[in-house]
Amino acid sequence: PSAPAYEPKYKVYTAIIKQEGTDAPTFNVLENTLGLTFTSIRSSPGSYLLTPNIEFPREKTTLDIGTPHPDANTNTFKFQYTMIQGNSSEIRLNTFFASTSTWTQGDDAIRYNLFEIRVYN
Repeated sequence: PSAPAYEPKYKVYTAIIKQEGTDAPTFNVLENTLGLTFTSIRSSPGSYLLTPNIEFPREKTTLDIGTPHPDANTNTFKFQYTMIQGNSSEIRLNTFFASTSTWTQGDDAIRYNLFEIRVYN
């Protein structure tokens, strides 16, 4: 008898994300078994709304954005990202930076980061 076909435990959207100036984030897709595309808009400085063409079940979805790769001097600047799945059909991405101990939400902070969504079976 033949071996059963392998079925992955999840479907994935993996891309490299970047955002420059006041532009909305863009994605260089590496793998997309979800058939996913995004409408990406900038809501305000450091705040972006990503609207997918499909819905994600919240109880089976993980979101990940990789370690910051800023252009600025990391000895004096710190960067932080947050992603929130607001509902099954939108993701809010926020970017922050600090040159002292005060964090500010702002643009131009995402440089070639991993961006991944997994939806488990």
